[in-house]
Amino acid sequence: GVGALYGVTLAVGTLFAFIFSIPQVIGDGDVGWRLFMAIPVIPALIQSIALLFCAESPFYVAFKTRDVEKASAVLACYRKTVLKAEVEALEKKALKTEMKVVSAVDIVSDRSLRLLFLVGVGLMMAQQLCGVNGVLAYTRPVFLQAGVSDPTVAIVVAGIVRIFGAVAAALLNDRLGRRTLMWVGTLSVAVSCVMISISQSCASGKWASCAGKWNGTLAIVFVLVYFVFFAFGLGTVPFLFAGESFPVHARSKGCSLCAAAHWIFHIVVVLFFDSIDKALAPFTFFLFAGIATASTVAVILFMPETRLKTEEQIAKEVGRQVKRCPPIVF
Repeated sequence: GVGALYGVTLAVGTLFAFIFSIPQVIGDGDVGWRLFMAIPVIPALIQSIALLFCAESPFYVAFKTRDVEKASAVLACYRKTVLKAEVEALEKKALKTEMKVVSAVDIVSDRSLRLLFLVGVGLMMAQQLCGVNGVLAYTRPVFLQAGVSDPTVAIVVAGIVRIFGAVAAALLNDRLGRRTLMWVGTLSVAVSCVMISISQSCASGKWASCAGKWNGTLAIVFVLVYFVFFAFGLGTVPFLFAGESFPVHARSKGCSLCAAAHWIFHIVVVLFFDSIDKALAPFTFFLFAGIATASTVAVILFMPETRLKTEEQIAKEVGRQVKRCPPIVF
């Protein structure tokens, strides 16, 4: 679906970051890193201009103008077919005289919203703590540590493979569902992390009996597998789930809190990955494998399915999920 295109654009941007980080492309020394830091200004300007031409939220239009036809026309800008249930939801929004403002305290205190909040934050946490920024920021050292003498080509190929994974997720997310994409993706990430750690262990001589030239190949293969399945689940679903799961009156606040959690955990991983890697190397990715495995279990137990469901259907499923969980959990 369109929502999954976020993962595709993120993968494309990551590939260009890989390419521009190569000294032969952008140059080395003082000029190279300055150009690398200046390049993001270009897509930022393009996005800022494009936002001026984006259609408003259909629910916002319905509430502000009380015109259901106008709101339906806006919704039609985003999709080819407008469902009857969606028109009825717009009619309900148009009849409302005031907009309920939800605070962060409301999201934490309401059991249904708290479940969505904790699942959303958990997905963001899993996305970052499964080691993706460690792999992205330290792909070259990971390959070098595994015995690959010139990892430049492998790094670019990793970026291309990640795009294929994101495209596959965009094509399959409405067929398989968000939960399936997530648990398949996180489980595959866990397996990849185990194999990357084994490769590093062999290359470092910790397990002398398995040392050999195949270590570099093993590292490349499972870093590529990691990128494919990360894009398949963790790279696509967390933001998609946050945007779909929260009811309209709590969506902006809920999505903002989940996005804040995403960047907080991002900063934590980037700041501390190097220290953790030095302390645990060559077994660092065993830690990420454990986190990915725990994330798989949590997704299966707690994540509600939002695929092709209206706000009311999602609310009913969340209500059933809340009843199954003791208050101490959600």
